[in-house]
Amino acid sequence: MIVRSPGVTPVPPIYVIGNPANRRVGYFQQALTSRGLPPAIVHSYQDLLSNSRSLEDIVVPGSIIRIDSPGEDFEVEKLLLREGTEAASQEGAPYLEVARFGQLKNERGLILNPRQWYLGFRKVLERWGDQLGRIPDIRCVTPPSDIVVMFDKRLCHALCQSAQVPVPASWGPIRSYDDFIRIANERGANRAFIKLAHGSSASGVIAWRRQDTRQVAITSAEIVRGQHFKLYNSLKIRRYTDQRDIADLINVLARNHVQVEDWFPKASVESGLSFDLRVVTIAGEPCHTVVRQSANPMTNLHLGNKRGRIELVHERLGPDRLLEIQETSRRTANLFPKSLMLGLDIAISPNFSKHVVLEANAFGDLLPNVLHQGVDTYTAQVNAISLMTARKPH
Repeated sequence: MIVRSPGVTPVPPIYVIGNPANRRVGYFQQALTSRGLPPAIVHSYQDLLSNSRSLEDIVVPGSIIRIDSPGEDFEVEKLLLREGTEAASQEGAPYLEVARFGQLKNERGLILNPRQWYLGFRKVLERWGDQLGRIPDIRCVTPPSDIVVMFDKRLCHALCQSAQVPVPASWGPIRSYDDFIRIANERGANRAFIKLAHGSSASGVIAWRRQDTRQVAITSAEIVRGQHFKLYNSLKIRRYTDQRDIADLINVLARNHVQVEDWFPKASVESGLSFDLRVVTIAGEPCHTVVRQSANPMTNLHLGNKRGRIELVHERLGPDRLLEIQETSRRTANLFPKSLMLGLDIAISPNFSKHVVLEANAFGDLLPNVLHQGVDTYTAQVNAISLMTARKPH
């Protein structure tokens, strides 16, 4: 069935898998409405996972599927942890036993077994990918297999590196604090970024440096010691200098898998604040861009950081360097040719001569009030979907 609205390009039925109350789903629905299209049919993660519903039973052939972020919903987090229990147990990662799920409380910001969560999310995505593969003529805005890769920073980094996309040098697998220090000594390195392989929004990110025997770990993670050692995501950036704290912090993260990279220094254009770029690509082309400025190594805007002026960045880059960054964005997007949208984090060196891709994000389009050619990221995607379907005979 093709949805036809007066004056607009007809599109097939659109389904969204997401958390219905989340603003991401709301923004996408608004974008459809603004184009004169009917709203998407929304199926919640909680319903699909709780009731083990197959997408083959609810999605009609020829449809478009948008899988949105499962974040910001505690019940969904628990369901994904449950899905990952067996795999986490088998590989020796920290995991919560199924019998204890009934005791879980929603502790805001608690970093709870991210490896187990990812293994559950991966299991679900692979299952959905198999189901969608059996439905004729399905198109995914972002295929499940691409989400699996982008939610593992190690896999994504290796893919970029193999395609000669500029990325910071990786340190390889790190299993513990002692392992980390050993490799730092072997590399003669005194600065590094440690990132949870399956984290988002700066969760479990550490900017580490040392001078002589003194170390500092700058992080958004808050250590809470008590009956159990716990880590919480915090909006306050913390600096840990006690070696015990740093060792415990890295040990916990490493058991959940981490990506460790050389610390790539970032440029600044305003008030001495360093910055990086969030660049959204749609249909392979760089579109919406946000300058994320910070006085600390984490530039995520939810941490209270400021948006900078893109025109100042363009001025400092000059046309040739800007074209290089745009070409890198295209090359990275081409690594995921079936994904309509990517959110890329790109850092530029202090002298503006080099740049690297820090991350590729499957759900990197949440940029409120950022326009490109007069439309936001969600409307731009709806426009791209309309063009994509218009080119195909129905």
